[in-house]
Amino acid sequence: SFVQALAEGGVAAGLTYEAARRMACDTIVGSIALLNASDEHPDVWRNRVTSPAGTTIAGLQVLEENGFHGAVMGAVQSAARRSRELGG
Repeated sequence: SFVQALAEGGVAAGLTYEAARRMACDTIVGSIALLNASDEHPDVWRNRVTSPAGTTIAGLQVLEENGFHGAVMGAVQSAARRSRELGG
C-alpha cells in the first residue's frame, strides 16, 4: 500500500519504522485535510506546498517518472470494472 511504501522509504532513509509510519500517516492526513477544506484543484495545493528545488518536488518527480499517476488511475478503473462485474 501507499502508506507501507512511504514507511519503508523512510526506513531506507534512516528513520525507525515507527517514526516513518507516523510521518507517512501525518502527511496523508494533513494533505486530505487541506483538500477537504478547499474547492481548489489538488495541483493548486501541490504548487503551494512544494519548492522548485525542494524535497517534496524531488519525491513527486520520482513518482511521476515511475508512472504513479497512471498506476493509480488504472487501479481505480480496474476496481470499478470489477464492481460492475459483481453487480455493484
